[in-house]
Amino acid sequence: MLCRLCHSDCGSPLLDFPSPSIVSTTAILDAPTTAYVCPSCGHIQKPDFAEVDAFYDQSYRISLDSGDHDQLYAVVNGQPVYRTQFQAELATRLLDIGSRMAVLDYGCGKAATLERIRQNIPGITPAVFDISSSYKAHWDRWIAPGDQAMYRVPPEWSGRFDRVMAHFVLEHATDPRDVFSEIGRVLAPGGKAFVTVPDVFGNPGDLLVIDHVNHFTPASLSRAATESGLALESLSDGDYRGAYVAIFVKGEAKACPTGTGNIQAIAEDWRASRARIIAHADAHAGADVEIYGAGFYGAFIAMLVKDRQRVLHFLDRNPFLQGTTLFGIPVRNPDDVLGRPAHDAPRTLYAGLNPAVAATVMDGWCTQSGRDPLSIIYI
Repeated sequence: MLCRLCHSDCGSPLLDFPSPSIVSTTAILDAPTTAYVCPSCGHIQKPDFAEVDAFYDQSYRISLDSGDHDQLYAVVNGQPVYRTQFQAELATRLLDIGSRMAVLDYGCGKAATLERIRQNIPGITPAVFDISSSYKAHWDRWIAPGDQAMYRVPPEWSGRFDRVMAHFVLEHATDPRDVFSEIGRVLAPGGKAFVTVPDVFGNPGDLLVIDHVNHFTPASLSRAATESGLALESLSDGDYRGAYVAIFVKGEAKACPTGTGNIQAIAEDWRASRARIIAHADAHAGADVEIYGAGFYGAFIAMLVKDRQRVLHFLDRNPFLQGTTLFGIPVRNPDDVLGRPAHDAPRTLYAGLNPAVAATVMDGWCTQSGRDPLSIIYI
């Protein structure tokens, strides 16, 4: 497989798991999970999966379940912080968005983040672009028709925008250099772009998300932008948990970041984790199962449990997920099972959470619930 950024031969796969796989919306796809790392530029990538355009146009309808659907980002002092609120505040601060600016949300989905920014700064001129028409009804409520684009960015938008945001777009792009070129084209002189992409080193589960066909390192992210006429102004892996946050400007690049991290170790960890979960599930095939976490990690565990009917429920703090189902299995509030008698407790409890935070979250919940923390199976 050739690298999407430098066209070098990527050689043998970094990771090659058999079907099934999971997409970022936690649906199961009948396809293997194969990843490569470029020995030249360090970019990590997967092959395009079949019918990619139709998938994003018709199936990738993220957060369309309800008008107020959101994703839980963190719990701070007992209060939930949702992704839309967090992204809006972060982008506003790092881009220094002010009144009278023209702001484009590129690959926007519902454009909930841009809508929140506009509520806080009413004087901006918002515009949206996506490769799907699924979200148009949401845009029509607050964005002028001439400021909406689907499937292609209009030629007349060249040089129009003071600020461009691309929240978790480039990991999906089969041609990331083309995306950067379009962002550079529509930026006005002196304009800035805000880009977030998953950080596979801070969130190793991203390596298994099959529709995330790109996994950027600081070096490969900067390289892709530089070849499109954008200069990396700043890059952080600490502003957004599990993500890189990059600010780009038009102009010649400064020195590019170097280093690609130890992706080989992450791949080996996943091989071991996958084998461990399968072995435990097979050895306890008759046991009832609970899974704490109804996001990607929880879905990954459920996918590996052959007798999925034994999964009683997922437990998740996000109120937008509570009362829904995942794979036909109910999602419940963890507080609803506090105080469960010991004899009534399922025999297997999996922590379907990012390994970076799993132990802290589960220790707190076990203290509340009276569960034995030593009985938890971690990824």
